[in-house]
Amino acid sequence: MVNVVTRIKKHLESLPPDRDESIISMSSIGHCGRQLAYRHHKVDPTPYTYSTQAAFQFGRMYHDVVRGWLKKALVGSTHRLTDMEKDVLLQVWHGDGQHKDVCGHIDGILRGRNKGHDHYLLEVKSMSSLRFKALKATNDLDFSYHCQVMAYLNSSYLNKAVILAINKDNGALHETELMYDGNLLDMRKIVLAAVFDSKVPEDVTKEHEPDDNGGLPWQCGYCRYWGRCWPGAREVYAHVLSVVPK
Repeated sequence: MVNVVTRIKKHLESLPPDRDESIISMSSIGHCGRQLAYRHHKVDPTPYTYSTQAAFQFGRMYHDVVRGWLKKALVGSTHRLTDMEKDVLLQVWHGDGQHKDVCGHIDGILRGRNKGHDHYLLEVKSMSSLRFKALKATNDLDFSYHCQVMAYLNSSYLNKAVILAINKDNGALHETELMYDGNLLDMRKIVLAAVFDSKVPEDVTKEHEPDDNGGLPWQCGYCRYWGRCWPGAREVYAHVLSVVPK
Protein backbone atom coordinates (compact mmCIF):
# COMPACT_ATOMS: atom_id res chain seq x y z
CA MET A 1 0.00 0.00 0.00
CA VAL A 2 1.18 3.49 -0.87
CA ASN A 3 -1.16 5.06 1.72
CA VAL A 4 -2.18 7.82 -0.68
CA VAL A 5 -5.16 8.91 1.46
CA THR A 6 -3.01 9.30 4.56
CA ARG A 7 -0.46 11.28 2.58
CA ILE A 8 -3.10 13.61 1.14
CA LYS A 9 -4.63 14.18 4.59
CA LYS A 10 -1.24 15.07 6.05
CA HIS A 11 -0.50 17.39 3.14
CA LEU A 12 -3.80 19.26 3.49
CA GLU A 13 -3.54 19.55 7.26
CA SER A 14 0.00 20.94 6.93
CA LEU A 15 -1.08 23.81 4.68
CA PRO A 16 -0.61 27.22 6.32
CA PRO A 17 -3.55 29.66 6.44
CA ASP A 18 -3.84 31.64 3.22
CA ARG A 19 -4.33 34.86 5.20
CA ASP A 20 -3.63 36.44 8.59
CA GLU A 21 -6.60 35.11 10.54
CA SER A 22 -6.48 37.98 13.02
CA ILE A 23 -7.52 40.38 10.25
CA ILE A 24 -11.31 40.58 9.99
CA SER A 25 -12.46 40.58 6.37
CA MET A 26 -15.83 41.32 4.79
CA SER A 27 -16.46 37.64 4.18
CA SER A 28 -16.73 37.05 7.93
CA ILE A 29 -18.59 40.13 9.20
CA GLY A 30 -21.74 38.06 9.71
CA HIS A 31 -19.96 35.57 11.95
CA CYS A 32 -20.51 35.55 15.70
CA GLY A 33 -18.93 38.59 17.36
CA ARG A 34 -17.22 36.42 19.98
CA GLN A 35 -15.58 34.34 17.22
CA LEU A 36 -14.36 37.52 15.53
CA ALA A 37 -12.98 38.73 18.87
CA TYR A 38 -10.99 35.52 19.33
CA ARG A 39 -9.49 36.11 15.90
CA HIS A 40 -8.86 39.81 16.54
CA HIS A 41 -6.97 38.98 19.74
CA LYS A 42 -4.97 36.24 17.98
CA VAL A 43 -6.24 33.36 20.08
CA ASP A 44 -4.93 30.11 18.59
CA PRO A 45 -7.79 28.20 16.95
CA THR A 46 -8.19 24.48 16.48
CA PRO A 47 -6.28 23.62 13.27
CA TYR A 48 -8.29 23.06 10.10
CA THR A 49 -9.03 19.43 9.33
CA TYR A 50 -8.05 18.04 5.96
CA SER A 51 -11.71 17.97 4.86
CA THR A 52 -12.13 21.68 5.64
CA GLN A 53 -8.98 22.53 3.70
CA ALA A 54 -10.31 20.46 0.80
CA ALA A 55 -13.68 22.26 0.97
CA PHE A 56 -11.93 25.64 0.75
CA GLN A 57 -10.05 24.56 -2.37
CA PHE A 58 -13.16 23.11 -3.99
CA GLY A 59 -15.04 26.34 -3.21
CA ARG A 60 -12.42 28.42 -5.02
CA MET A 61 -12.52 25.98 -7.93
CA TYR A 62 -16.31 26.25 -8.25
CA HIS A 63 -16.06 30.05 -8.26
CA ASP A 64 -13.56 30.04 -11.10
CA VAL A 65 -15.46 27.47 -13.16
CA VAL A 66 -18.88 29.13 -12.79
CA ARG A 67 -17.53 32.59 -13.60
CA GLY A 68 -15.81 31.15 -16.66
CA TRP A 69 -19.13 29.73 -17.85
CA LEU A 70 -20.89 33.03 -17.17
CA LYS A 71 -18.32 35.19 -18.91
CA LYS A 72 -18.72 33.18 -22.10
CA ALA A 73 -22.52 32.98 -21.75
CA LEU A 74 -22.81 36.78 -21.55
CA VAL A 75 -21.15 37.41 -24.92
CA GLY A 76 -23.61 39.41 -27.03
CA SER A 77 -26.04 39.92 -24.11
CA THR A 78 -27.19 43.01 -22.22
CA HIS A 79 -24.51 42.62 -19.54
CA ARG A 80 -20.83 41.80 -19.20
CA LEU A 81 -18.86 40.44 -16.27
CA THR A 82 -16.18 42.80 -14.92
CA ASP A 83 -14.21 43.51 -11.74
CA MET A 84 -13.57 39.87 -10.84
CA GLU A 85 -11.62 39.62 -7.56
CA LYS A 86 -11.61 43.42 -7.22
CA ASP A 87 -10.44 44.59 -3.78
CA VAL A 88 -13.03 46.62 -1.86
CA LEU A 89 -13.00 48.45 1.46
CA LEU A 90 -15.49 49.08 4.27
CA GLN A 91 -14.75 51.64 6.99
CA VAL A 92 -15.85 50.77 10.52
CA TRP A 93 -15.78 53.57 13.08
CA HIS A 94 -15.08 52.64 16.68
CA GLY A 95 -13.68 54.01 19.91
CA ASP A 96 -13.12 57.75 20.09
CA GLY A 97 -13.37 58.68 16.42
CA GLN A 98 -11.09 55.93 15.14
CA HIS A 99 -11.78 53.80 12.11
CA LYS A 100 -10.54 50.50 10.80
CA ASP A 101 -10.62 49.38 7.18
CA VAL A 102 -12.29 46.00 6.66
CA CYS A 103 -11.12 44.57 3.35
CA GLY A 104 -12.62 42.09 0.92
CA HIS A 105 -12.80 41.17 -2.73
CA ILE A 106 -15.86 40.68 -4.87
CA ASP A 107 -16.66 37.89 -7.31
CA GLY A 108 -17.51 40.45 -9.97
CA ILE A 109 -19.95 43.03 -11.29
CA LEU A 110 -22.56 42.42 -13.97
CA ARG A 111 -22.39 45.71 -15.85
CA GLY A 112 -25.21 46.73 -18.15
CA ARG A 113 -23.98 47.59 -21.61
CA ASN A 114 -26.54 50.39 -22.07
CA LYS A 115 -28.04 53.08 -19.85
CA GLY A 116 -31.28 51.14 -19.47
CA HIS A 117 -29.53 48.12 -18.00
CA ASP A 118 -28.76 48.09 -14.27
CA HIS A 119 -25.45 47.04 -12.74
CA TYR A 120 -25.44 44.13 -10.27
CA LEU A 121 -22.95 42.74 -7.82
CA LEU A 122 -22.26 39.08 -8.63
CA GLU A 123 -21.88 36.59 -5.81
CA VAL A 124 -21.16 32.95 -6.62
CA LYS A 125 -22.00 30.46 -3.87
CA SER A 126 -21.26 26.74 -3.93
CA MET A 127 -23.35 24.78 -1.45
CA SER A 128 -24.60 21.38 -0.39
CA SER A 129 -27.90 19.94 -1.61
CA LEU A 130 -29.54 20.85 1.71
CA ARG A 131 -28.55 24.50 1.58
CA PHE A 132 -29.29 24.68 -2.15
CA LYS A 133 -32.81 23.39 -1.52
CA ALA A 134 -33.31 25.97 1.23
CA LEU A 135 -32.12 28.78 -1.04
CA LYS A 136 -34.53 27.73 -3.80
CA ALA A 137 -37.39 27.62 -1.28
CA THR A 138 -36.76 31.03 0.27
CA ASN A 139 -34.63 32.87 -2.31
CA ASP A 140 -32.58 34.19 0.58
CA LEU A 141 -29.14 33.41 1.97
CA ASP A 142 -28.35 32.49 5.53
CA PHE A 143 -27.49 35.34 7.87
CA SER A 144 -23.69 35.37 7.57
CA TYR A 145 -23.75 35.31 3.76
CA HIS A 146 -26.44 37.97 3.74
CA CYS A 147 -24.25 40.30 5.82
CA GLN A 148 -21.28 39.64 3.56
CA VAL A 149 -23.27 40.60 0.45
CA MET A 150 -24.49 43.82 2.11
CA ALA A 151 -20.89 44.83 2.80
CA TYR A 152 -19.87 44.10 -0.78
CA LEU A 153 -22.81 46.11 -2.14
CA ASN A 154 -21.97 49.07 0.07
CA SER A 155 -18.30 49.09 -0.86
CA SER A 156 -19.10 48.68 -4.57
CA TYR A 157 -21.69 51.51 -4.56
CA LEU A 158 -24.39 49.15 -5.82
CA ASN A 159 -27.86 48.37 -4.50
CA LYS A 160 -28.62 44.99 -6.10
CA ALA A 161 -26.85 41.66 -6.16
CA VAL A 162 -27.31 38.53 -8.23
CA ILE A 163 -26.61 35.40 -6.19
CA LEU A 164 -25.58 32.56 -8.48
CA ALA A 165 -25.61 29.28 -6.59
CA ILE A 166 -24.28 25.91 -7.66
CA ASN A 167 -25.18 22.63 -5.98
CA LYS A 168 -21.86 20.90 -5.28
CA ASP A 169 -23.52 17.49 -5.37
CA ASN A 170 -25.13 17.59 -8.82
CA GLY A 171 -24.13 20.84 -10.56
CA ALA A 172 -27.64 22.35 -10.48
CA LEU A 173 -27.75 26.15 -10.75
CA HIS A 174 -30.06 28.75 -9.22
CA GLU A 175 -30.07 32.54 -9.20
CA THR A 176 -31.80 35.07 -7.02
CA GLU A 177 -31.52 38.79 -6.33
CA LEU A 178 -30.82 40.61 -3.07
CA MET A 179 -31.44 44.29 -2.43
CA TYR A 180 -29.15 46.39 -0.28
CA ASP A 181 -30.14 46.57 3.40
CA GLY A 182 -28.26 49.38 5.11
CA ASN A 183 -29.83 48.65 8.50
CA LEU A 184 -28.41 45.13 8.53
CA LEU A 185 -24.95 46.40 7.65
CA ASP A 186 -25.15 49.10 10.35
CA MET A 187 -25.99 46.41 12.93
CA ARG A 188 -22.93 44.40 11.93
CA LYS A 189 -20.74 47.50 12.11
CA ILE A 190 -21.81 47.89 15.75
CA VAL A 191 -20.65 44.32 16.42
CA LEU A 192 -17.35 44.96 14.63
CA ALA A 193 -16.81 48.15 16.64
CA ALA A 194 -17.29 46.14 19.84
CA VAL A 195 -14.70 43.63 18.61
CA PHE A 196 -12.15 46.32 17.78
CA ASP A 197 -12.71 48.09 21.13
CA SER A 198 -12.56 44.91 23.24
CA LYS A 199 -9.69 44.28 25.68
CA VAL A 200 -10.25 40.51 25.74
CA PRO A 201 -12.50 38.32 23.56
CA GLU A 202 -14.93 37.74 26.41
CA ASP A 203 -15.83 41.45 26.32
CA VAL A 204 -17.85 40.68 23.18
CA THR A 205 -21.24 39.03 23.60
CA LYS A 206 -21.85 35.55 22.23
CA GLU A 207 -24.45 35.56 19.47
CA HIS A 208 -25.54 31.92 19.85
CA GLU A 209 -26.96 29.95 22.77
CA PRO A 210 -27.87 26.30 23.45
CA ASP A 211 -31.38 25.11 22.73
CA ASP A 212 -33.67 23.66 25.42
CA ASN A 213 -31.95 20.29 25.10
CA GLY A 214 -28.45 21.72 25.50
CA GLY A 215 -27.56 21.46 21.84
CA LEU A 216 -25.47 24.25 20.36
CA PRO A 217 -26.34 25.61 16.89
CA TRP A 218 -24.40 24.56 13.82
CA GLN A 219 -22.49 27.87 13.81
CA CYS A 220 -20.83 26.82 17.07
CA GLY A 221 -20.13 23.35 15.73
CA TYR A 222 -18.13 24.80 12.85
CA CYS A 223 -16.38 27.43 14.98
CA ARG A 224 -12.74 26.65 15.73
CA TYR A 225 -12.96 28.34 19.14
CA TRP A 226 -15.89 26.43 20.61
CA GLY A 227 -13.74 24.72 23.23
CA ARG A 228 -12.81 28.06 24.79
CA CYS A 229 -16.17 29.71 24.23
CA TRP A 230 -18.12 26.82 25.74
CA PRO A 231 -15.93 25.16 28.42
CA GLY A 232 -17.33 21.74 29.18
CA ALA A 233 -19.13 21.38 25.85
CA ARG A 234 -18.60 18.12 24.02
CA GLU A 235 -18.75 17.03 20.40
CA VAL A 236 -21.54 14.48 20.06
CA TYR A 237 -20.41 13.76 16.51
CA ALA A 238 -18.76 15.83 13.78
CA HIS A 239 -19.69 19.52 14.21
CA VAL A 240 -22.59 18.71 16.55
CA LEU A 241 -22.05 20.06 20.07
CA SER A 242 -23.83 19.75 23.39
CA VAL A 243 -23.31 21.51 26.72
CA VAL A 244 -24.99 18.60 28.53
CA PRO A 245 -22.44 16.30 30.24
CA LYS A 246 -22.23 12.77 28.87
